[in-house]
Amino acid sequence: MSVGQQVPSRCNYSKAKANTYKALLLASGVAFAPAAVLAQATDVQLAQATAQTRGFDIAAQGLPQALVRFTEVTGLQLFVDGNTTRALQSPGVRGTMTPEAALVRLLEGTGLTYRFINPTTVTLVEAPKSGAAAVLPTLTVQGARGVEENAWGPVEGYVATRSGTGTKTDTPLLETPQTITVITREQMDEQKPRQIGETLRYVAGVRAESGGLQMQHDGIQMRGFNQFAGYLYRDGTRELPQAFLGFHAPEPYNMERVEVIKGPASILYGQNSPGGLVNMVTKRPTDKPINEVEVQGGSFERKQIAADVGGAATDKVSYRLVALARDSETQVDYVDDNRIFLAGGLTLRPGDNTTVTLLMDHQRDDSLYLYGLPSVGTVLSSANGKIPLNRFIGEPGYDSNTLIKTSFSALTEHQLSDIWTLRQTLRFSDHDYDAQSMFLGTQVGTGPIYNRNIQRRLAAGRVFTADQHAEAKFETGPVRHTAILGFDYQHSSLDVMTGNGTGAGGQINIFSPTYGVATVTTPAFTSGSDQRIVQMGAYFQDQIKYDNWVLLLGGRQDRAVNDNYNRFTQNKAHQDDQAFTGRAGLMYLFDSGLAPYISYAESFEPVGGTDFAGSQFVPETGQQREIGVKFQPKGYDSFITVSAFDLKRQNVTTTDPVNTGFSIQTGEVTSRGLELEGKASLNRELDLIATYTYQDVEVTRSNGTDFGKRPVRVPEHMASLWADYTLRSGEAAGLGFGAGVRYIGSSYGTSTNTFEVPAFALFDSAVHYDWQNFRFAVNAANLFDKENLTCSSATNCSYGIGRTIIASVRYRW
Repeated sequence: MSVGQQVPSRCNYSKAKANTYKALLLASGVAFAPAAVLAQATDVQLAQATAQTRGFDIAAQGLPQALVRFTEVTGLQLFVDGNTTRALQSPGVRGTMTPEAALVRLLEGTGLTYRFINPTTVTLVEAPKSGAAAVLPTLTVQGARGVEENAWGPVEGYVATRSGTGTKTDTPLLETPQTITVITREQMDEQKPRQIGETLRYVAGVRAESGGLQMQHDGIQMRGFNQFAGYLYRDGTRELPQAFLGFHAPEPYNMERVEVIKGPASILYGQNSPGGLVNMVTKRPTDKPINEVEVQGGSFERKQIAADVGGAATDKVSYRLVALARDSETQVDYVDDNRIFLAGGLTLRPGDNTTVTLLMDHQRDDSLYLYGLPSVGTVLSSANGKIPLNRFIGEPGYDSNTLIKTSFSALTEHQLSDIWTLRQTLRFSDHDYDAQSMFLGTQVGTGPIYNRNIQRRLAAGRVFTADQHAEAKFETGPVRHTAILGFDYQHSSLDVMTGNGTGAGGQINIFSPTYGVATVTTPAFTSGSDQRIVQMGAYFQDQIKYDNWVLLLGGRQDRAVNDNYNRFTQNKAHQDDQAFTGRAGLMYLFDSGLAPYISYAESFEPVGGTDFAGSQFVPETGQQREIGVKFQPKGYDSFITVSAFDLKRQNVTTTDPVNTGFSIQTGEVTSRGLELEGKASLNRELDLIATYTYQDVEVTRSNGTDFGKRPVRVPEHMASLWADYTLRSGEAAGLGFGAGVRYIGSSYGTSTNTFEVPAFALFDSAVHYDWQNFRFAVNAANLFDKENLTCSSATNCSYGIGRTIIASVRYRW
């Protein structure tokens, strides 16, 4: 058959959008296009036809239907014998890639291959049998994936290869000499976290939910040190006012990634905990059409609906809208978990070298803070029995807790030249917190009766942050540099009014409560403060690459000013701290994907108060020495990190042995450990996560009774394993199963290590099915309802999450 002859019964799939059903019927009579035509498509034409990437979201389904969707997205004409495709199943394709890469994914396991007739026309033929030669256009898919990943964008699967959190530049994780973990959107979609802390359940070195079940804040512990809510970052800037006395749990549905730096990160972010930093990357406007809606229902009368819509409005404007509403009870009686969330964004491209992204989000949470229970009756046995998981110690109808948060952001990038790029992030956020709640006071004798105290609190916090830096990419002979020079500014204001009423909530039998009989007296406001915190920092960093060597050097000078005004006493306090922090790392990149490294990093954190002489406390400091190896095997979508660290926290306040009632800064806490973490996405069917953590954390200097002890809530061993397998072909294509286990070793419940909190292992599971544009899923956390507890003192123990099941239906179009 010559090129000019008519092909009988052919179907042009690019017209299927007008009449999909008709196209599927016509496909049954399609004949083969001649293989000889392939020779007439030149290499240049094929390159032009397949160079442009675009977004694909084609579910696992019958191959004819999948091909129709493929032509709708790409506009390519496609010829195939319908008798060949009718009974075949396609595994589908999802992500941002070239049309050629997407077609390869669609044809996996079908026994078919493709040939380009010309730059806009493709024919499908049976793949050559084993041993036969086939000449196909060259296709390179980096890391067995089709996504062109950047440090702030989406990732296909579980395995991210780039991050901006560790360097503020778009850098491969393999070339960053510090341990960094990235939790991708796809992992979050499959595990269904309710809050940011739950996204960290399968991260080495992190104890997620370290404070037990909470709805309005994330208890996170990293390498043995607490990461408070005020130190959560979003898009590289601080999310909350420092020392914010209210609580805030960011919405994970609005996040594209959640990234974790292990160890000090002050060189880029200023004052912070030495254990590490959590940075959330917001979903941003995209040119790829994104349209999904999801409904959830499950344990504790949970009802939730969420939507994510985005795309290109014009060639210079793209948009994103994310919304969520939840009405839910919790495992604790009379405690709700209600949320309203709305976020929107616009990306403007006024010129070829300039991008401006405007973001807004608004969140309202109505829930309660869960105060602790006594250790006797929870961790320790009691003659009165066991305090149950659902015990509420407040008063129904009295306790309330509302948090309203609104933020506005502007992210700007301008490329001045091939060398220089300017970036700026501006964010203003407003937080209002209104709460009145009861918590346990003194015990009446040795029985089950406790007095209840009341706290009334109003807090208003505002944060303005501005981070700007210039990035320069240049060469000095054979040495390549990626350098940044930056300055950031943070201004936090916090106005708080508090009223405490000792015994004002009456009494309660915590083993068998009777509500509605106690006399409750709401306390008047008796204390209040206006606090202003300003941080200014100038930083530099140079990522130096010579041959296979990577050297990272950086430093930062910070100034932190804290002014506090007491509304009731009119007393004023002023604190002015300065600190320099540095960072250095060296690694070698083997061609096999192996990258051993060694690094050093510092942190600082201001401490309020004075010693006996009236001298202001100096900032706490942190120093970490880390050695490790990263492995990203060629041709496999996987990443493995093994690291050992020695981390010290110094200038910790401890009891003044001479002057009673005062403190001095001679304390020190040391954390040494080993972390192993591996992630893999294999053949688009199997996703794996495996972690192990050993940490030896000890108070190495102290004048108190905690000397030589392990800090509270810090386990010595942690491990986790998660696997998700999805069938991509056959009659059950689209059906998937997930299972995981999280082990948290024993910890101590008091600073003097007087009692031990038992270890526990929690099992999670998931079942999901993709059908056309739908995904049906059922997720279970703590499937076997294993009791798990955490304690920070003999009177403050909290239950972790009990068995929680969530059923969901998602529709994408």
